[in-house]
Amino acid sequence: MSQRLLIIVTWIGIVILSLTLRLQNLEKRPIHADEATGARILARQLAGEDYQFDPQHFHGPLLSLSSLPIARSRSETSWSELSTTTLRLGAVIAGLLVVFTPLLWRRSIGPWGALAAAALLASSPLMVYYNRMYIHESLLTLCDAGLRSSLSPQSTTE
Repeated sequence: MSQRLLIIVTWIGIVILSLTLRLQNLEKRPIHADEATGARILARQLAGEDYQFDPQHFHGPLLSLSSLPIARSRSETSWSELSTTTLRLGAVIAGLLVVFTPLLWRRSIGPWGALAAAALLASSPLMVYYNRMYIHESLLTLCDAGLRSSLSPQSTTE
């Protein structure tokens, strides 16, 4: 087996591991208070209301705006139709994309270093835990990882 094929197969395995850990029984855990707050904001937007920032709750629009297409694609258009899985899918997707961020560093850490970093991100208990909750942290982590990768001097070489 060539090294390139081995790297591709390993990446596929990491993606499968990441998705398995994040999607398994996604709807089983009860909704946390922060998730309910985000769901309420999303339900209001699905009902056609404009987003209004509430400084007492500190919840910005990123979470609900990223969830709107997921809810609509699953034909969930109201508070009563929203499922736990729909709410948490955005965080799962963001978490999976974070697992791919080491690809942006492979020139500086090499293909095996990128695979090792991705495997650690895919299986990290804290990453998995937060990537299964309808809260902003997964999206913010993705934005931070992408921004840091684009600003690093290693990503602009060659």
